[in-house]
Amino acid sequence: MKLSIICTIFAGLALPLTLFADTAGDALAFKTNRQAMVAQQIRARGISDSKVLNAMEQVPRHVFVPGDIRSQAYADHPLPIGEGQTISQPYIVALMTESLGLTGPEKVLEI
Repeated sequence: MKLSIICTIFAGLALPLTLFADTAGDALAFKTNRQAMVAQQIRARGISDSKVLNAMEQVPRHVFVPGDIRSQAYADHPLPIGEGQTISQPYIVALMTESLGLTGPEKVLEI
């Protein structure tokens, strides 16, 4: 499973946004929130695929949500992202990805 490639792509696309949106303190807080999200919402509910867990810990969800709700990016619920759309609850993203049973060369884009 090449979730690390997906993480790299998302991180690469998100990097310009993070340069403008985050201070050093924000970046550390978001990283801490991602780690807590994985431990408390995802791993605690039985997701065990290390590549899925790593991807969830690396993808900066906060750059994909509007600024006024950015602080909720790692919360245990979906969030509105505009145009009547939502970003899925983190656990659901992890569950769907793990359920695919990917073996290595695949790439995943969850829309």
